[in-house]
Amino acid sequence: MRNGADVEMSVDAIAALEKGSKIEAIKIIRESSGLGLKDSKEFVEHYLANNPQVNQRLKDNSRSGGAFFLVLIVMFCGIIYMLYSKHVF
Repeated sequence: MRNGADVEMSVDAIAALEKGSKIEAIKIIRESSGLGLKDSKEFVEHYLANNPQVNQRLKDNSRSGGAFFLVLIVMFCGIIYMLYSKHVF
C-alpha cells in the first residue's frame, strides 16, 4: 500500500464491514482518505487480515444477504406465476 500509512479505519467503514458490505467500506475509505481505488481496497483487505473476527462476520453477513436475495427472487417469480396463471385460464 503506497499512501495508506496515515489512514485510519473509520467507524462507518467498520460498520459497513459488519453489515457484510466490503465494497461500501472501500468507498468510505476512498472518500474519507483520498486514496485511490486500489489503495483503498488494499487498506480494507489489510484491516480484515489483521482483524479476523470482523473478517468472519463479513463472510457470515455476505452469505446471509445472498440467501435473502434468492428468497426474494423466488417469491417474486411465484407471484408473477400466480398472476399470469389466473389470466390464462
